[in-house]
Amino acid sequence: MAVIFDYDEKTGKITLTRVVDITPYLRANYEERKEIGKGISKSKVWRKVASIPIDVLISHGIDINDDEAIKDFIKKHPEYRTSEGGF
Repeated sequence: MAVIFDYDEKTGKITLTRVVDITPYLRANYEERKEIGKGISKSKVWRKVASIPIDVLISHGIDINDDEAIKDFIKKHPEYRTSEGGF
């Protein structure tokens, strides 16, 4: 994570922007999606559907306790999926 500092001399305003490189997450998700398929565990107890950095959810204004908002986010951003199965 990096923070970009910007100072506007005319207005005197300071802007801080947090930047996160999500490329490693997207690569790992892609590889996992290729290997896992439908994402069901060997014990068939759980299914891993996606892996999303918390910073991404926060930057999109998603409440991490809102399951429906996360499902909608995953539908709109399939690059975070780790499997092709349903929810």
